[in-house]
Amino acid sequence: MKKILAAFLIIIMILSVFTSCNIVEPDEDISENQSESESNTEKQTEKETEKQTEKQTEKQTEKQTEKQTNADSSDKGENDGNVSDKDFEGYTAISTVEELKAIDLNGKYYLAKDIDLGGVEWTSIGNSETKFKGTFDGNGYSVSNFKITKDDYNVGLFGYSEGIIENLTVKNFTINIDSDLNFVSIGGLAGYSKGKIINCSAEGSVTIKNVNYGNVGGLVGNNNGEITNSFSKANVALSALREGMVGGLVGFNDKTIANSYASGIVTVGNKCQGGGLVGNNDDTIKNSFATGNINAEKYSTSGGFVGYNGGLIEISCSAGNVTVSNADMAVAGGFIGMEMSGIITNCYATGKVSASGNTATTGGFIGEATYSQIKNCYSTGDVSSTTPGGFIGSSDSAIIKNCYVTGNVKSTAAYGDAGGLIGDDFGDSEVINSYRSSSQSVSASGYVNNDYGVSKALSTIKTVNFQSTTLGWSTEIWTFTEGEHPQLKKADN
Repeated sequence: MKKILAAFLIIIMILSVFTSCNIVEPDEDISENQSESESNTEKQTEKETEKQTEKQTEKQTEKQTEKQTNADSSDKGENDGNVSDKDFEGYTAISTVEELKAIDLNGKYYLAKDIDLGGVEWTSIGNSETKFKGTFDGNGYSVSNFKITKDDYNVGLFGYSEGIIENLTVKNFTINIDSDLNFVSIGGLAGYSKGKIINCSAEGSVTIKNVNYGNVGGLVGNNNGEITNSFSKANVALSALREGMVGGLVGFNDKTIANSYASGIVTVGNKCQGGGLVGNNDDTIKNSFATGNINAEKYSTSGGFVGYNGGLIEISCSAGNVTVSNADMAVAGGFIGMEMSGIITNCYATGKVSASGNTATTGGFIGEATYSQIKNCYSTGDVSSTTPGGFIGSSDSAIIKNCYVTGNVKSTAAYGDAGGLIGDDFGDSEVINSYRSSSQSVSASGYVNNDYGVSKALSTIKTVNFQSTTLGWSTEIWTFTEGEHPQLKKADN
């Protein structure tokens, strides 16, 4: 029963958490809620307790006893270990490590209990030559306590999956690989996924060093399928000899991610692209968020949500701070590092963006935007680097419509430039009905660019009339509260 409630809370949180990216995530253990309930009970007077007791009939007592008995049986693994009451006809139950290792790559399986791998060196299920094409239902249980240190091209609990993986948690895992392989895909749950991942999570760490090319994520390294209602709390780090993509949830996304989040710390090595949720997005992300901080190095492209975007992102937000050290030729943004011919709508970022070093382009929302469309978005974090912009650091042929920015901007260069909305525009960008706060501080030893965006008092920006009428943002997507920045509502597929 405890597992059912925990799974239910996770799903509800993922679907409705968009009220804020400053999220206090619910503990999967419901003991805290139980303690609160017990505290409320203790506050009842003795008289109220006696009256309540007298109202209980013998029949009600018998029903409660029967429910408790059923719950205890479920926790003990009875009913064939099926805690979800799903029809597993045609599936094979897995209860041991040996059974997990021996699965048929085309079969249908479900977990009948938690599986502890005992800290063993794990060999991934499926690879590029013999892919997993079956169905694996975690049934609310977990596979935990494994490590992977041997290099391979597709690494995770599952190496290469074209099947369906659902209702599964992987936790207490460590993936630590130092290799010069090319084109590796590495994630806690799956290295490469071309199938479906539904209601799954990862809690552990992934550290990859010295690969030539790599896609690395807390949950999935390379997603060419569908990921929904899933999350990662894994810390993820990537350094590459040539280049790589690293994300809190997914390294490289070439299909669809929806209703998902990541909260781990992401470390982006030089020449890599990294983001709180996804390193590089080439397709669709919606109804998702990231809260983990990003630590990046020189020649990197990093963002609080996505490092590099060439796809569609909508109804999403990020709260992590983005920090770049030794920032030679680095690009960083509170939401997106580099935006190239993509579309972003109804999103926001609240994290700070800072880069120390010789040359860096940073923006409170996007570091660099080229041939892009940004609509109905805002950022509030402070920005500092050699070339900072409150909303966008550098812009070329971008369209910014119905947006606003409030964060302070500071250039750290001896002769640096800065902009309230855009730091540096290379031409042909369109700024339509977009604003910057009049209380925003913009400082630079060189040129201060305030030619873009209309100056508005912060008190005006935080009014419902400004947000819903002046900007025209939809009440179906946003929640408006007088005197506050708007927040995203629950978003259904």
